[in-house]
Amino acid sequence: MGVYPVNMQQGELEILNKSHFTNLSEYDAEWVLLENGMLVESGSLDVDLIPQGRKVVAIPFETSLDTGKEYFVTLSFYTRSEKNGIPAGHEVAFEQFQVRPGDGKSEPPSNMEELTVSESDDGLEVSNGSFNLTFSKLTGNISQLTYGEISCVVGELQPDFWRVPTDNDYGNEMVQRLGIWKEAHQSAHLVSFNVTREANHLVIRAARSIEDVTGEFNTTYRVWGDGSIHVDNSFTLAPYLVYVELPRICMQTKISKGLQHVNWYGRGPHENYSDRRTSARIGVWSLSVDELFFPYIRPQENGYRTDTRWATFTNDSGKGIRIEGDSPLSFGAQYYAKNQYSNGESLELKHTYDMEKEAHIFLNIDHKQMGVGGDNSWGARVHEEYRVHPHEYYYGFTISPVK
Repeated sequence: MGVYPVNMQQGELEILNKSHFTNLSEYDAEWVLLENGMLVESGSLDVDLIPQGRKVVAIPFETSLDTGKEYFVTLSFYTRSEKNGIPAGHEVAFEQFQVRPGDGKSEPPSNMEELTVSESDDGLEVSNGSFNLTFSKLTGNISQLTYGEISCVVGELQPDFWRVPTDNDYGNEMVQRLGIWKEAHQSAHLVSFNVTREANHLVIRAARSIEDVTGEFNTTYRVWGDGSIHVDNSFTLAPYLVYVELPRICMQTKISKGLQHVNWYGRGPHENYSDRRTSARIGVWSLSVDELFFPYIRPQENGYRTDTRWATFTNDSGKGIRIEGDSPLSFGAQYYAKNQYSNGESLELKHTYDMEKEAHIFLNIDHKQMGVGGDNSWGARVHEEYRVHPHEYYYGFTISPVK
């Protein structure tokens, strides 16, 4: 089947029956309407369409579309009876379309507790009765974040440009071509770090040079009294130099091992990448950090989720942190540091059982990551439109408590 949008706010879709011998009336067609990732309405359609025929149908949803919320329609086709070993009720095809976009990220409240600021030679601490936030004045990075009694961020939130190589990456010599980005984050040098107060929040600006690639990664943090922290990043490269593409643009940190329960609004539930995502639907999903991980025979980049509006990481009591993007983000979370996978220069004789869980969760909050590539299973590079080309990038997200 081929399904194409016509007028989504009216629920109109065009359906093409790609079969040569089967009428679509042999399948059950079911639709669902999601509001901010949650089911609000569902129903069925009678689709009588001859082989190779096409026609426009209307999804008859009755829900009034709230201007502040995001809506998606998913149309699925299921087998009506068992045939050729395929059981009845098996989904054979689906398509999902955005009916209307949301109106942006949530805003912090206006009435909040006052902030206390204290400084030392190498650190800046911002706190009140509900949270404690620490910055390193050596790197300009957030180094610790505690909400109430819950320790959340336990390692520096820092720039990151590298991904663990996949089998496809080794096949197309990505490690050799893009190797300059592997340790580029370690050459970050803090140029300036200043703090100001604006209205009802605190503003911290950190400017960094990335010396290995002659670039800048600058961050503006806005901190509110409820513990919300908006992180606004800009990444630029020297215009007079020629660069290879990047594996990713992101920030990485470590969060407490106890924040093992993950909920997110984005593509899922299985792993997905920019060029491997059409099988993953937009929705609200729940998995543990262990379940995000995919155990390939040879450990490699895995467990990624794209088009994420927000994600929460909570403990057994439901407390933790929420990450919400200014625009859709991607994320990965696991118990293994990158250096556990390989030395990045050759394939190692290593299996998943050789890896050992560490004491923290490694969290990547990504603007984007290059695709997987490998159309021929070995050697084919990522398609042009799924590469991360070297130019200016701007992205932001908000960290807030889950209470």
